[in-house]
Amino acid sequence: MSSIKKFKDALLEMYEAEVKGEMKILSNSENELIKTFLKNREKIDKLISETLRREVDSIIPIEKCILRISVSAVILGEKLEDVIRSTKRLSQLYCPTNSHKFLIASILKIKEKIENS
Repeated sequence: MSSIKKFKDALLEMYEAEVKGEMKILSNSENELIKTFLKNREKIDKLISETLRREVDSIIPIEKCILRISVSAVILGEKLEDVIRSTKRLSQLYCPTNSHKFLIASILKIKEKIENS
């Protein structure tokens, strides 16, 4: 399965749960990115919140889901270029104009934090 397809499947699954307000439905997911997120949710949300200096719930839901999936991929050890490419593609498909710049910059900062901790 291609990186972008794996990211897109995880994003759609997570976004549906986010919109419904039922993140617990993700517990049945077979997607490794979703599983990684569920195992590391507190850590991921803390990294996002500290890096962006704002509460995770204040982020537009689709952008929040893309960030969570992308950070999960970084934790899983996915190649950074694949994470960036997938993040950019998904944000161009589903987010407001230029969101990809914000998302990619955020992921790069978060990756640096992970490496330095």
